[in-house]
Amino acid sequence: MELGFVIRFVLSRARVEAHTAKQPQMQPEHIFLGLLKAAEMFPSDFSPALTPDETEAIELDINALRESFDSRGINTKEARYLLRVEIRKGLKSPEYGYTVADILAEAARYADSEVIAAAAVLECLFKKASPFLINLFNLYESAQFDINEDELQPHVLRNKTKLRQLSDLMNKIAAMRDMLLNRVIGQDHIVRTFTEGIFNAELGLSENENSRPKSTFVFMGPPGVGKTFLAEQSAKALGVTFKRFDMSGYADRDAYHMLVGFEQTWKDSVPGILTTFVKSNPNCVLLFDEIEKAHISVIQLFLQILDAGILHDEYYAENISFSETYIIFTTNAGVSLYERDNAANAATMPKNSLLLALQTEKRPGTDDPFFPPAICSRLGIGYVLMFNKLDAKDLWHIASDKLASL
Repeated sequence: MELGFVIRFVLSRARVEAHTAKQPQMQPEHIFLGLLKAAEMFPSDFSPALTPDETEAIELDINALRESFDSRGINTKEARYLLRVEIRKGLKSPEYGYTVADILAEAARYADSEVIAAAAVLECLFKKASPFLINLFNLYESAQFDINEDELQPHVLRNKTKLRQLSDLMNKIAAMRDMLLNRVIGQDHIVRTFTEGIFNAELGLSENENSRPKSTFVFMGPPGVGKTFLAEQSAKALGVTFKRFDMSGYADRDAYHMLVGFEQTWKDSVPGILTTFVKSNPNCVLLFDEIEKAHISVIQLFLQILDAGILHDEYYAENISFSETYIIFTTNAGVSLYERDNAANAATMPKNSLLLALQTEKRPGTDDPFFPPAICSRLGIGYVLMFNKLDAKDLWHIASDKLASL
Protein backbone atom coordinates (compact mmCIF):
# COMPACT_ATOMS: atom_id res chain seq x y z
CA MET A 1 0.00 0.00 0.00
CA GLU A 2 1.42 3.41 -0.97
CA LEU A 3 0.40 7.04 -0.57
CA GLY A 4 -1.05 8.90 -3.54
CA PHE A 5 0.25 12.19 -4.90
CA VAL A 6 -2.38 14.28 -3.12
CA ILE A 7 -2.08 12.73 0.34
CA ARG A 8 1.71 13.02 0.17
CA PHE A 9 1.27 16.75 -0.40
CA VAL A 10 -1.28 16.89 2.44
CA LEU A 11 1.09 15.27 4.92
CA SER A 12 3.91 17.61 3.90
CA ARG A 13 1.63 20.59 4.32
CA ALA A 14 0.42 19.29 7.70
CA ARG A 15 3.98 19.08 9.01
CA VAL A 16 4.53 22.72 8.05
CA GLU A 17 1.28 23.74 9.76
CA ALA A 18 2.29 21.91 12.94
CA HIS A 19 5.72 23.57 12.90
CA THR A 20 4.20 27.01 12.29
CA ALA A 21 1.78 26.51 15.19
CA LYS A 22 4.77 25.49 17.36
CA GLN A 23 3.24 22.14 18.13
CA PRO A 24 5.68 19.26 18.59
CA GLN A 25 3.63 16.69 16.75
CA MET A 26 1.30 16.56 13.77
CA GLN A 27 -2.35 16.30 14.79
CA PRO A 28 -5.54 15.44 12.84
CA GLU A 29 -6.31 19.18 12.68
CA HIS A 30 -3.13 19.76 10.69
CA ILE A 31 -4.12 16.96 8.28
CA PHE A 32 -7.50 18.62 7.88
CA LEU A 33 -5.79 21.91 6.98
CA GLY A 34 -3.76 20.13 4.32
CA LEU A 35 -6.86 18.51 2.86
CA LEU A 36 -8.64 21.87 2.72
CA LYS A 37 -5.74 23.30 0.74
CA ALA A 38 -5.49 20.29 -1.58
CA ALA A 39 -9.15 20.68 -2.53
CA GLU A 40 -8.32 24.13 -3.98
CA MET A 41 -5.51 22.85 -6.21
CA PHE A 42 -5.15 21.38 -9.69
CA PRO A 43 -3.03 18.48 -10.98
CA SER A 44 -0.48 20.86 -12.53
CA ASP A 45 0.17 22.33 -9.06
CA PHE A 46 1.66 19.04 -7.89
CA SER A 47 4.20 18.49 -10.65
CA PRO A 48 4.90 19.96 -14.09
CA ALA A 49 5.78 16.52 -15.52
CA LEU A 50 2.86 14.18 -14.81
CA THR A 51 1.87 11.26 -16.98
CA PRO A 52 -1.74 11.18 -18.26
CA ASP A 53 -2.58 8.42 -15.76
CA GLU A 54 -1.12 10.41 -12.85
CA THR A 55 -3.01 13.52 -13.94
CA GLU A 56 -6.28 11.60 -14.09
CA ALA A 57 -5.74 10.01 -10.65
CA ILE A 58 -4.95 13.36 -9.03
CA GLU A 59 -7.94 15.01 -10.68
CA LEU A 60 -10.30 12.28 -9.44
CA ASP A 61 -8.91 12.58 -5.90
CA ILE A 62 -9.22 16.38 -5.82
CA ASN A 63 -12.77 16.27 -7.20
CA ALA A 64 -13.72 13.76 -4.52
CA LEU A 65 -12.29 16.09 -1.85
CA ARG A 66 -14.28 19.01 -3.21
CA GLU A 67 -17.50 17.02 -3.32
CA SER A 68 -16.97 15.81 0.24
CA PHE A 69 -16.46 19.33 1.57
CA ASP A 70 -19.31 20.76 -0.53
CA SER A 71 -21.73 18.13 0.73
CA ARG A 72 -21.10 19.30 4.29
CA GLY A 73 -21.34 23.01 3.42
CA ILE A 74 -17.66 23.70 4.10
CA ASN A 75 -16.07 26.54 2.15
CA THR A 76 -12.45 25.41 2.01
CA LYS A 77 -10.82 28.85 1.93
CA GLU A 78 -12.88 30.24 4.80
CA ALA A 79 -12.45 27.02 6.77
CA ARG A 80 -8.65 27.11 6.38
CA TYR A 81 -8.40 30.61 7.77
CA LEU A 82 -10.78 29.89 10.63
CA LEU A 83 -9.06 26.64 11.63
CA ARG A 84 -5.61 28.23 11.47
CA VAL A 85 -6.75 31.09 13.72
CA GLU A 86 -8.17 28.68 16.30
CA ILE A 87 -5.06 26.48 16.28
CA ARG A 88 -2.78 29.47 16.75
CA LYS A 89 -4.87 30.63 19.68
CA GLY A 90 -3.75 27.46 21.41
CA LEU A 91 -7.04 25.54 21.22
CA LYS A 92 -5.65 22.04 21.08
CA SER A 93 -7.56 18.86 20.43
CA PRO A 94 -8.02 16.76 23.58
CA GLU A 95 -6.62 13.28 23.68
CA TYR A 96 -9.26 11.02 22.23
CA GLY A 97 -7.18 8.02 21.30
CA TYR A 98 -7.11 8.44 17.54
CA THR A 99 -3.83 9.48 15.93
CA VAL A 100 -2.72 10.46 12.43
CA ALA A 101 -1.33 6.94 12.00
CA ASP A 102 -4.73 5.46 12.95
CA ILE A 103 -6.46 7.64 10.36
CA LEU A 104 -4.07 6.57 7.60
CA ALA A 105 -4.39 2.91 8.62
CA GLU A 106 -8.18 3.09 8.46
CA ALA A 107 -8.03 4.81 5.06
CA ALA A 108 -5.78 1.98 3.81
CA ARG A 109 -8.20 -0.62 5.16
CA TYR A 110 -11.07 0.75 3.09
CA ALA A 111 -9.05 1.69 -0.01
CA ASP A 112 -10.23 0.07 -3.25
CA SER A 113 -6.72 0.08 -4.76
CA GLU A 114 -3.07 -0.14 -3.73
CA VAL A 115 -2.93 3.65 -3.36
CA ILE A 116 -4.28 5.61 -0.38
CA ALA A 117 -6.29 8.52 -1.71
CA ALA A 118 -6.67 11.88 0.06
CA ALA A 119 -10.46 11.59 -0.25
CA ALA A 120 -10.39 8.32 1.74
CA VAL A 121 -8.36 10.00 4.49
CA LEU A 122 -10.85 12.87 4.59
CA GLU A 123 -13.79 10.48 5.01
CA CYS A 124 -11.96 8.78 7.89
CA LEU A 125 -11.36 12.17 9.46
CA PHE A 126 -15.04 12.99 9.21
CA LYS A 127 -15.98 9.67 10.80
CA LYS A 128 -13.37 9.91 13.54
CA ALA A 129 -13.33 13.69 13.88
CA SER A 130 -11.83 15.16 17.01
CA PRO A 131 -14.13 17.21 19.25
CA PHE A 132 -12.15 20.27 18.13
CA LEU A 133 -13.13 19.74 14.46
CA ILE A 134 -16.68 18.70 15.35
CA ASN A 135 -17.22 21.93 17.27
CA LEU A 136 -15.63 24.12 14.64
CA PHE A 137 -17.39 22.78 11.55
CA ASN A 138 -20.65 21.32 12.82
CA LEU A 139 -19.62 17.74 12.03
CA TYR A 140 -21.51 15.97 14.79
CA GLU A 141 -24.13 14.66 12.34
CA SER A 142 -21.60 12.60 10.36
CA ALA A 143 -19.02 11.86 13.06
CA GLN A 144 -19.01 8.40 14.62
CA PHE A 145 -17.88 9.64 18.00
CA ASP A 146 -19.30 9.35 21.49
CA ILE A 147 -20.09 12.99 22.21
CA ASN A 148 -22.96 14.92 23.79
CA GLU A 149 -24.70 16.75 20.95
CA ASP A 150 -26.49 19.12 23.33
CA GLU A 151 -23.13 20.48 24.43
CA LEU A 152 -22.15 21.13 20.82
CA GLN A 153 -25.10 23.33 19.86
CA PRO A 154 -23.68 26.60 21.34
CA HIS A 155 -20.35 25.87 19.65
CA VAL A 156 -22.05 25.30 16.30
CA LEU A 157 -23.89 28.62 16.51
CA ARG A 158 -20.75 30.48 17.57
CA ASN A 159 -18.66 29.04 14.75
CA LYS A 160 -21.31 29.77 12.12
CA THR A 161 -21.06 33.38 13.30
CA LYS A 162 -17.26 33.21 13.00
CA LEU A 163 -17.50 31.89 9.45
CA ARG A 164 -19.92 34.67 8.52
CA GLN A 165 -17.58 37.28 10.03
CA LEU A 166 -14.65 35.70 8.21
CA SER A 167 -16.52 35.85 4.91
CA ASP A 168 -17.31 39.53 5.49
CA LEU A 169 -13.65 40.25 6.27
CA MET A 170 -12.46 38.40 3.16
CA ASN A 171 -14.85 40.45 1.02
CA LYS A 172 -13.66 43.68 2.67
CA ILE A 173 -9.98 42.88 2.13
CA ALA A 174 -10.62 41.79 -1.48
CA ALA A 175 -12.37 45.12 -2.15
CA MET A 176 -9.46 46.94 -0.50
CA ARG A 177 -6.91 45.05 -2.61
CA ASP A 178 -8.78 45.81 -5.84
CA MET A 179 -9.07 49.50 -4.95
CA LEU A 180 -5.36 49.77 -4.14
CA LEU A 181 -4.36 47.89 -7.31
CA ASN A 182 -6.31 50.43 -9.35
CA ARG A 183 -4.78 53.44 -7.59
CA VAL A 184 -1.20 52.45 -6.72
CA ILE A 185 0.43 52.00 -10.11
CA GLY A 186 3.39 49.71 -10.76
CA GLN A 187 3.41 48.05 -7.34
CA ASP A 188 1.04 45.10 -7.72
CA HIS A 189 3.26 42.68 -5.77
CA ILE A 190 3.57 45.16 -2.89
CA VAL A 191 -0.19 45.78 -2.79
CA ARG A 192 -0.98 42.06 -2.65
CA THR A 193 1.55 41.41 0.13
CA PHE A 194 0.38 44.48 2.04
CA THR A 195 -3.29 43.51 1.93
CA GLU A 196 -2.38 39.97 2.98
CA GLY A 197 -0.60 41.49 5.98
CA ILE A 198 -3.70 43.53 6.85
CA PHE A 199 -5.87 40.42 6.54
CA ASN A 200 -3.58 38.38 8.79
CA ALA A 201 -3.57 41.16 11.38
CA GLU A 202 -7.36 41.43 11.37
CA LEU A 203 -7.60 37.66 11.86
CA GLY A 204 -4.98 37.60 14.60
CA LEU A 205 -2.53 35.61 12.43
CA SER A 206 0.18 38.26 12.69
CA GLU A 207 3.44 37.20 14.31
CA ASN A 208 3.09 40.18 16.63
CA GLU A 209 2.03 39.51 20.19
CA ASN A 210 -1.28 40.97 21.38
CA SER A 211 0.47 43.80 23.24
CA ARG A 212 2.32 44.97 20.15
CA PRO A 213 0.85 47.13 17.35
CA LYS A 214 -1.71 45.37 15.20
CA SER A 215 0.85 45.16 12.42
CA THR A 216 3.96 47.00 11.28
CA PHE A 217 5.21 47.67 7.76
CA VAL A 218 8.43 49.13 6.40
CA PHE A 219 8.13 50.58 2.88
CA MET A 220 11.57 50.84 1.27
CA GLY A 221 12.52 52.20 -2.12
CA PRO A 222 13.44 55.31 -4.11
CA PRO A 223 11.42 58.54 -3.81
CA GLY A 224 8.25 58.97 -5.83
CA VAL A 225 7.20 55.34 -6.24
CA GLY A 226 3.99 55.35 -4.16
CA LYS A 227 5.09 54.54 -0.60
CA THR A 228 3.31 57.44 1.07
CA PHE A 229 0.35 57.21 -1.31
CA LEU A 230 -0.24 53.53 -0.47
CA ALA A 231 -0.25 54.32 3.25
CA GLU A 232 -2.80 57.11 2.78
CA GLN A 233 -5.06 55.03 0.55
CA SER A 234 -4.94 52.02 2.92
CA ALA A 235 -6.41 54.11 5.75
CA LYS A 236 -9.27 55.19 3.48
CA ALA A 237 -9.92 51.59 2.48
CA LEU A 238 -9.91 50.43 6.11
CA GLY A 239 -12.16 53.31 7.15
CA VAL A 240 -9.87 54.37 10.01
CA THR A 241 -8.18 57.65 10.94
CA PHE A 242 -4.80 58.46 9.44
CA LYS A 243 -1.88 60.55 10.68
CA ARG A 244 1.33 61.29 8.79
CA PHE A 245 4.51 62.36 10.56
CA ASP A 246 7.19 63.92 8.35
CA MET A 247 10.26 62.68 10.20
CA SER A 248 12.56 65.29 8.64
CA GLY A 249 10.97 67.61 11.20
CA TYR A 250 12.33 65.49 14.05
CA ALA A 251 16.06 65.69 13.24
CA ASP A 252 16.96 67.51 16.47
CA ARG A 253 18.12 65.57 19.54
CA ASP A 254 15.25 66.85 21.72
CA ALA A 255 12.58 66.49 19.04
CA TYR A 256 11.17 63.36 20.71
CA HIS A 257 9.45 65.67 23.23
CA MET A 258 7.18 66.84 20.41
CA LEU A 259 5.91 63.25 20.06
CA VAL A 260 5.55 62.30 23.74
CA GLY A 261 5.08 65.70 25.41
CA PHE A 262 6.86 67.63 28.13
CA GLU A 263 6.40 67.02 31.84
CA GLN A 264 3.90 69.47 33.33
CA THR A 265 6.62 70.85 35.61
CA TRP A 266 8.24 72.39 32.52
CA LYS A 267 7.32 75.93 31.50
CA ASP A 268 4.91 75.99 28.54
CA SER A 269 4.64 72.19 28.65
CA VAL A 270 2.27 70.53 26.16
CA PRO A 271 1.00 66.98 25.49
CA GLY A 272 2.73 64.84 22.85
CA ILE A 273 1.46 65.05 19.27
CA LEU A 274 1.77 61.30 18.72
CA THR A 275 0.54 60.07 22.10
CA THR A 276 -2.41 62.47 22.12
CA PHE A 277 -3.50 61.38 18.65
CA VAL A 278 -3.33 57.66 19.46
CA LYS A 279 -5.09 58.17 22.78
CA SER A 280 -8.01 59.78 20.90
CA ASN A 281 -7.80 57.42 17.88
CA PRO A 282 -6.60 53.99 19.07
CA ASN A 283 -7.63 52.26 15.83
CA CYS A 284 -5.66 54.15 13.20
CA VAL A 285 -2.94 54.06 10.55
CA LEU A 286 0.25 55.91 11.54
CA LEU A 287 2.72 56.85 8.83
CA PHE A 288 6.26 57.83 9.83
CA ASP A 289 7.54 59.20 6.54
CA GLU A 290 11.28 59.03 5.76
CA ILE A 291 12.07 57.63 9.19
CA GLU A 292 15.82 57.65 8.51
CA LYS A 293 15.80 61.49 8.68
CA ALA A 294 14.77 61.48 12.36
CA HIS A 295 17.35 61.88 15.12
CA ILE A 296 18.51 58.63 16.67
CA SER A 297 16.86 59.62 19.98
CA VAL A 298 13.53 59.77 18.15
CA ILE A 299 14.10 56.43 16.43
CA GLN A 300 14.88 54.85 19.82
CA LEU A 301 11.35 55.81 20.95
CA PHE A 302 9.95 53.19 18.63
CA LEU A 303 11.52 50.41 20.68
CA GLN A 304 8.79 50.98 23.28
CA ILE A 305 6.08 50.76 20.65
CA LEU A 306 7.47 47.77 18.73
CA ASP A 307 8.38 45.84 21.89
CA ALA A 308 5.45 46.43 24.23
CA GLY A 309 2.87 48.30 22.17
CA ILE A 310 2.99 51.36 24.42
CA LEU A 311 4.54 54.82 24.50
CA HIS A 312 4.85 56.83 27.69
CA ASP A 313 3.28 60.29 27.51
CA GLU A 314 5.39 62.67 29.62
CA TYR A 315 2.66 65.32 29.94
CA TYR A 316 -0.08 63.02 31.26
CA ALA A 317 2.44 60.61 32.88
CA GLU A 318 0.66 57.57 31.45
CA ASN A 319 1.30 54.78 28.97
CA ILE A 320 -0.64 55.03 25.72
CA SER A 321 -1.54 51.73 24.04
CA PHE A 322 -0.70 51.17 20.37
CA SER A 323 -2.19 47.65 20.24
CA GLU A 324 -4.90 48.66 17.73
CA THR A 325 -2.70 50.71 15.43
CA TYR A 326 -1.20 49.93 12.05
CA ILE A 327 2.28 51.42 11.85
CA ILE A 328 3.97 52.17 8.54
CA PHE A 329 7.53 53.42 8.20
CA THR A 330 8.77 54.68 4.86
CA THR A 331 12.44 55.07 4.05
CA ASN A 332 14.65 55.83 1.08
CA ALA A 333 17.38 53.71 2.67
CA GLY A 334 18.40 50.61 0.74
CA VAL A 335 20.08 52.46 -2.13
CA SER A 336 22.61 49.64 -2.40
CA LEU A 337 19.73 47.36 -3.39
CA TYR A 338 17.37 49.40 -5.55
CA GLU A 339 20.09 51.17 -7.55
CA ARG A 340 21.65 47.90 -8.70
CA ASP A 341 21.52 47.02 -12.39
CA ASN A 342 19.49 43.88 -11.70
CA ALA A 343 16.96 45.53 -9.39
CA ALA A 344 14.15 45.63 -11.96
CA ASN A 345 11.91 43.49 -9.75
CA ALA A 346 12.95 44.83 -6.36
CA ALA A 347 9.60 43.86 -4.80
CA THR A 348 10.62 40.20 -4.69
CA MET A 349 13.81 40.78 -2.68
CA PRO A 350 13.94 38.62 0.48
CA LYS A 351 13.32 40.23 3.85
CA ASN A 352 16.77 39.31 5.19
CA SER A 353 18.47 41.27 2.40
CA LEU A 354 16.28 44.30 3.07
CA LEU A 355 16.96 44.22 6.81
CA LEU A 356 20.68 43.86 6.20
CA ALA A 357 20.62 46.98 4.02
CA LEU A 358 18.81 48.94 6.75
CA GLN A 359 21.35 47.75 9.29
CA THR A 360 24.51 48.42 7.29
CA GLU A 361 23.88 51.59 5.27
CA LYS A 362 25.44 54.62 6.96
CA ARG A 363 24.04 58.05 7.67
CA PRO A 364 25.68 60.61 5.35
CA GLY A 365 28.97 61.90 6.76
CA THR A 366 29.02 59.44 9.66
CA ASP A 367 29.84 55.84 10.49
CA ASP A 368 26.47 55.39 12.19
CA PRO A 369 23.92 53.07 10.56
CA PHE A 370 20.51 54.45 9.67
CA PHE A 371 18.90 51.98 12.05
CA PRO A 372 20.42 50.32 15.14
CA PRO A 373 20.32 46.48 15.19
CA ALA A 374 17.76 46.52 18.03
CA ILE A 375 15.30 48.46 15.87
CA CYS A 376 15.95 46.28 12.81
CA SER A 377 15.21 43.08 14.75
CA ARG A 378 11.83 44.51 15.81
CA LEU A 379 11.03 45.73 12.31
CA GLY A 380 11.79 42.23 11.04
CA ILE A 381 8.80 40.87 12.98
CA GLY A 382 6.49 42.73 10.63
CA TYR A 383 6.51 43.23 6.85
CA VAL A 384 9.53 44.79 5.12
CA LEU A 385 8.71 45.63 1.48
CA MET A 386 10.87 47.06 -1.30
CA PHE A 387 8.98 49.12 -3.90
CA ASN A 388 9.84 48.82 -7.57
CA LYS A 389 11.10 51.72 -9.63
CA LEU A 390 8.41 53.05 -11.96
CA ASP A 391 8.99 52.54 -15.68
CA ALA A 392 7.79 54.74 -18.54
CA LYS A 393 4.52 52.82 -18.88
CA ASP A 394 3.69 53.33 -15.18
CA LEU A 395 4.50 57.05 -15.36
CA TRP A 396 2.32 57.43 -18.48
CA HIS A 397 -0.54 55.67 -16.64
CA ILE A 398 -0.19 57.96 -13.61
CA ALA A 399 -0.07 61.09 -15.78
CA SER A 400 -3.12 59.99 -17.77
CA ASP A 401 -5.13 59.35 -14.61
CA LYS A 402 -4.10 62.75 -13.23
CA LEU A 403 -5.12 64.57 -16.39
CA ALA A 404 -8.43 62.70 -16.52
CA SER A 405 -9.26 63.84 -12.99
CA LEU A 406 -8.72 67.57 -13.79
